[in-house]
Amino acid sequence: MFLKEEKHAYLMSGSSAPRWVQMLENYLAEIAVSEYTRKKYRREIGRTLRMLKEAGLNACPDKIGKREIAYVYRTWRAQNLHPNYIRWRLNHLNMILLHYKNDVMRTMKLQLRPVARTKVRWFRPEQTELIWAAAEQLGPQYEIRIHLGLDLLLRKIEMYRLKVSDIEFYGNTQGNLHILGKGRYGGKPADLPFHPDTEYYLKKYLKWREEQFKKAEKRGEKIEEEARDALLIWYVKGRGIGKENYTTMDNRIIDIEKKMREMFPEKAFHFSYHDLRRSGAAQYYWIHGWDIIEVQDLLRHEKLEQTIQYLGLKYEIVQKAFWTRERKRAGTPLNPLPITTQNRSRSVNF
Repeated sequence: MFLKEEKHAYLMSGSSAPRWVQMLENYLAEIAVSEYTRKKYRREIGRTLRMLKEAGLNACPDKIGKREIAYVYRTWRAQNLHPNYIRWRLNHLNMILLHYKNDVMRTMKLQLRPVARTKVRWFRPEQTELIWAAAEQLGPQYEIRIHLGLDLLLRKIEMYRLKVSDIEFYGNTQGNLHILGKGRYGGKPADLPFHPDTEYYLKKYLKWREEQFKKAEKRGEKIEEEARDALLIWYVKGRGIGKENYTTMDNRIIDIEKKMREMFPEKAFHFSYHDLRRSGAAQYYWIHGWDIIEVQDLLRHEKLEQTIQYLGLKYEIVQKAFWTRERKRAGTPLNPLPITTQNRSRSVNF
């Protein structure tokens, strides 16, 4: 039993739920987040508060002090949890503390060792071809997500929120997508023009999508109301049609990885939606010669520093500094050679 189930158990036994459970449920009821995020907060914050309760410490958010914070911090460090994960859990705990006007964490200086970002990958051009080959074998429902991620650089949440009614076709491969980015209250809105291939992949996928609805209606299968306008859907014979969630979206990527292992056993590799977005941005910059500001606009980054990190430019800045120093030592001119598309493709691993 956990939280709501635990609260229900107390009610069934004739007693009220513990105060920390009530405070957590009140906090979750008041914040403006999606149901998915609310469930995640309930699980993670509830796990932390329960840990304090079981240790005989104060679990009520308005009463938690330095002793309790130090306890959870030491416990997580002893469990060898990744520093980024510890930071993430502490941030979640701090949100509910601040909600109840408890600023104890602001007065503490917790030292988390700095770590490099993990699982940072860029595809090489030949790896991109392997992904496309596997997706084409599996069908339009797989091709569309590769195109959205690799060519249009959409985030996973943006794909999830995309609706059929958000698509505008202008003709001659021209069109527009109304997307909702990351963030609260449904996400930050933005308009994104079609890539030259977008119309082809969208119409191909929408035709497949319409066929699934016809199959489900013919068999009298259930069609979820939310799926009628959602762009990405799942269809299972006997179950019907529903809007894709994060789990089904991840399963599509797993299917592509399995197909790659079948088709190219020695070359297959693991990847994620974020890898598609990062690698697509890198290819626009390094291979196609886009200006970094153009890449920043397509990524919809507010800060240029984030785009620089996406492209792995910090490495090249160091490399250029070494190159300049060696040229000075040799007494040769410092004017660098023009960076061609071929030079760019060799100067970074993606």
